[in-house]
Amino acid sequence: MRKNFQLRNALMLMGLASMPLWFASCSDEENIPAPGTDEPTNPEIEAAFDFKMTTDLPVKIDYPSFAQVNVYDQLPSEGNSARLLFRSFTDANGKLQTVSTFPSAYIGKTVYVQSTGINCPLWQEATLTENGLELKAEGSRLGVETESPFSDSEMTIMRGGILNALPDNDDNREQFEQYTNGVNIDTRIKTNENYPKAHVSVTFVDAQGWNYNTLYYYTYKDGQQNITEDWIRRNFVNKEHLLFGPYSTDPSIHNDRYNPNDHINDTKILSNSDGTPIDFEQGDRIGFILESKSGKNTNYYYTSQETHEGRLGQSAVFTYENRALVYTFEDQPVYTWEEGGWKPSFPWWEEGHWEYNESDFNDFTFVVTTDPQQAIDDEDVPPLPIPPYYLQNTENPVTGTLLFEDNYPEAGDYDMNDFVVTYALRRVTYIHFDPNTGTSTRPLYLGAVDYAFTPKHDGAWYGCSFDFMLNDVHETPVHVYDLASNQTMGGLSEETITGTVDLGFTWERYGEGDATDCRPTGTKLDADAENHAIGAMFNPFITTIEKGYEIHLTKQKPSQNAKLDGLDEAALNYVLATDNKHPYAANIPTQNYQIVTEQMTIDQFYPDFTKWVESNKTTNEDWYLRPNQ
Repeated sequence: MRKNFQLRNALMLMGLASMPLWFASCSDEENIPAPGTDEPTNPEIEAAFDFKMTTDLPVKIDYPSFAQVNVYDQLPSEGNSARLLFRSFTDANGKLQTVSTFPSAYIGKTVYVQSTGINCPLWQEATLTENGLELKAEGSRLGVETESPFSDSEMTIMRGGILNALPDNDDNREQFEQYTNGVNIDTRIKTNENYPKAHVSVTFVDAQGWNYNTLYYYTYKDGQQNITEDWIRRNFVNKEHLLFGPYSTDPSIHNDRYNPNDHINDTKILSNSDGTPIDFEQGDRIGFILESKSGKNTNYYYTSQETHEGRLGQSAVFTYENRALVYTFEDQPVYTWEEGGWKPSFPWWEEGHWEYNESDFNDFTFVVTTDPQQAIDDEDVPPLPIPPYYLQNTENPVTGTLLFEDNYPEAGDYDMNDFVVTYALRRVTYIHFDPNTGTSTRPLYLGAVDYAFTPKHDGAWYGCSFDFMLNDVHETPVHVYDLASNQTMGGLSEETITGTVDLGFTWERYGEGDATDCRPTGTKLDADAENHAIGAMFNPFITTIEKGYEIHLTKQKPSQNAKLDGLDEAALNYVLATDNKHPYAANIPTQNYQIVTEQMTIDQFYPDFTKWVESNKTTNEDWYLRPNQ
């Protein structure tokens, strides 16, 4: 029943504008029968009926919200004489139960129901029976969270490829023009006898816009006309059709709720109100609308918005590996109306000439997939233009605990608790990647090092500064923390201190057409990441304020500003002069270290510590796991 009706949507909607005023107006509301009354009072309905051949039938309506309901004997269109059989309003909760008079000749026949209400079907077919007319909305269309069809590595490649194909703050209109000019780019479903139904998932990829951007979706049948912003906003800009957002990259916002990075690879399957996936079939279309808020201004951009001649749209679509559709939105008006036609948008006046609005088209990016994969109609959709680029990878962190003794170059109490801090360090690397072949080419470049330090204990007599260097890569000390003097002798409840050492890796693109490639710039080209592991680079130290000495791990090199006067060979190797072995600082590979108490040396607290030192750190390497009981 519904299938035949949907094929006639075009005819139905063409006639909406030609209906009498009572069709679209609520001005005759006083003539509508109140819920619960037995007799219709609308004179238009009364005039249409021969009451000698009518029957009183119950009408029951259960919609998700308040709605006006009109029932016709045929689809209203230009030139036909569609008869209004019933009109009324539901209550505020979308419910109506009444009795109304219908021509007996219509019992057993199909009638056509128009409903104007939030989340209510605009048109439905129904059968008028001897039991009356019962109408129920199909239900809200929810986006239910589900597992992403993409792995984290695939999403990294896709996200990196999109952002590098569509550089931020670049004017990317030229490559978009052939894809968006006057084209409806809604997702089209194609099914057949082998897979008559399909399910649709939407995966969030990235957002670069400073506006508060929110993505919704809407559905309709192929051939339906008059897809307007007003119709979309009235029926689909609601929580039932919400997919992602609002997200914003505005640096002034300090709220994780709006941070798009927290939602990369989040996926939602388009579902019914009960959470079951919607069954899409041949001829179904899914469109997307971006609600973009900036200050008091709100703009709406949607994918079925067919653009004017010569005017670029606000969104574009590409295929990804023939398995998905990649959608991108520009959240600033690309074109504005001026006298004489649509013109490029000029947001400001500068030194006597107009400046173009930079339309990078990467403000909101998402991916649409279908199950089965063959049900997505990607005919004539171009592939995402991704030339080779440098793929970024954030490695797993290296973690541990640092112990320092502050009475350098003397032995002091040697409890190794003058400063205790846990750490986590991870490398950010880049490698040349060709998405067309899926291959990467070494060398692997070191681009940055992320760090996190959590101070745990301050038992120092001297005030100290805690810093670290990255040997041969970044030898300017990075300051992390200042220790109090006079032996606070206690645990610290400091928050974790985080940051990034940016090593300046950049790259540029060169060549044209199929010969387009990229090369690294702005970094030490000898900084091959394979030669700079965290363990080899990491050089932490404290500097005593009163004495001015740096205290490093054994045999680590001092900074360029280190005070070295008067130090013997043992001190320069940061070991005790008494045996030329015991260190002033230790790096142990755990964050669950039991700190030595005052008035006890580390040798007494950890008996295997001495064995570890005497073996030149080749045996008893897990000494920190066995404190003296």
